[in-house]
Amino acid sequence: MPTISLLAESSSRTPDPLWSLFDLSALPTLGLQAFLGTTLERVAVVFEASGATIFLDNGDGVFGLVAKTGSLAQIPLGAVIEVDFGLAGHALATRKSLIVDDSVAENVAGRHRADVNSALIVPLMNGDEAVGVLNLSRSTEESAFGAEDLAKAEAVAHTIALAITNAKLVAQTQAALQEAQNRHETLRGVLDSVGSAVMVIDRDNQILDRNKRSDEMLASVAKTEDFKEAVQQMTSLSRQGETLRTAKVYDSRSDRTWTMHAVPLSDGSTVLTIEEITDFVRSQSEIGRVRRLAEIGQMTAAIAHEIRNPLTGIRSAGQMIQSSPDLAEELGAVVMEEAERLNKLCDNFLDFARPVHLEVRPASLVAIAQRVERLEAPSFAEEGKHLVFRYEGETPLILLDDHRVEQVMLNLVRNAREASAPDQFVEVIIRSTGFSVADHGVGMTSEQQSMLFSPFFTTKPHGTGLGLTNVRKIVDAHGGTLSVKSAPGEGTAFEVSFSRRSA
Repeated sequence: MPTISLLAESSSRTPDPLWSLFDLSALPTLGLQAFLGTTLERVAVVFEASGATIFLDNGDGVFGLVAKTGSLAQIPLGAVIEVDFGLAGHALATRKSLIVDDSVAENVAGRHRADVNSALIVPLMNGDEAVGVLNLSRSTEESAFGAEDLAKAEAVAHTIALAITNAKLVAQTQAALQEAQNRHETLRGVLDSVGSAVMVIDRDNQILDRNKRSDEMLASVAKTEDFKEAVQQMTSLSRQGETLRTAKVYDSRSDRTWTMHAVPLSDGSTVLTIEEITDFVRSQSEIGRVRRLAEIGQMTAAIAHEIRNPLTGIRSAGQMIQSSPDLAEELGAVVMEEAERLNKLCDNFLDFARPVHLEVRPASLVAIAQRVERLEAPSFAEEGKHLVFRYEGETPLILLDDHRVEQVMLNLVRNAREASAPDQFVEVIIRSTGFSVADHGVGMTSEQQSMLFSPFFTTKPHGTGLGLTNVRKIVDAHGGTLSVKSAPGEGTAFEVSFSRRSA
């Protein structure tokens, strides 16, 4: 039977210095496997071993042969051993070194070798983790290994284990650095492809990094003081704790406009994104000018059309009064009615033409709804239609112009009444910061809905097309939202929401 010595710990003797075996500076250049091969050849010479092998952990308890030297190392590279299988597997399982001394010893893979006289099997330990195993063999013509050899082998194994661990860490670090470099290059490519200038500015307003568009923009605005001041203000405000700061900068001397977005970073620097929108602003201004001219043309045509009908009635009444003075009282009422119609038309046109001026104060949507109900209830009753008000949840005071909001609600309720048939219901729901008006009338097509808030668009035979336009202007002036849902034959629902609450 083979004679096996187990050493739980290294020999108490201090091993001789073995640093001459290792050229660690060559590790990054050679790579781990080549480094181990070169080192193993030197170890075999120092230990006068006719065979030497190193197995490294492949994972899942399997160790593969990565380096070998000498005539006794007959196992092919890539061969594997498992923990607790054979002598090497036993050494890995117990984390203890072995001296095998017998003329018929088992090799590391568990097979009998008649040509091996003595062997050292030393786990390569990194702390409590076995990263591999070192095997040294002497032939039957050579002397057996002793305790001093084992102590030196353990010192060598410790250094090899450190080299392996460091090499793996270096490889992982290099892989991480390469991945970071790849991501950096990808990000750089993305940033250089965007049309906006992107730059990182430190606490001293020095540019740490920037994309290509930044170079072009900085060159073009080098003498624009307003631009420089805006950049400094943006970065300063960003560093005061604001998560996102957005500003629009206009330079009157160059007639150029930019938008800036500043985002603070944890190290005190700021990411600043700048986009020139001069062409966009100019095009929007031109579009607005053309739209206003078109609206003026539409308004002129609408005024001429709407005024012509009342004037025709007034003219006809005047002619009849001239020919039949006894009808003056009756026809005078017609003149007054048409004059009132003209007055309402003028009010609508003026509301459309003038900007909305709000007198905001704490107001109650409930009180507004009650006034609208009193005004509209008689007309609903006269036409055989039903007006229902419901109140959901709390209805606190909110900041708004109650006269203007009453105008909005009244307009929507009247439109709903005119769209409804007898016996149909119009429902008004009052909520905490808004209300809805829904009818079950004829509804609208998607095309009609797309034109609904356009000036002078109307589905009514005698409408001016300004009612809903003015409604939207009032809601927008409050910073609110106005939405509509409708389908032919299913009715229409308007939803109005306000965002401002009373303090």
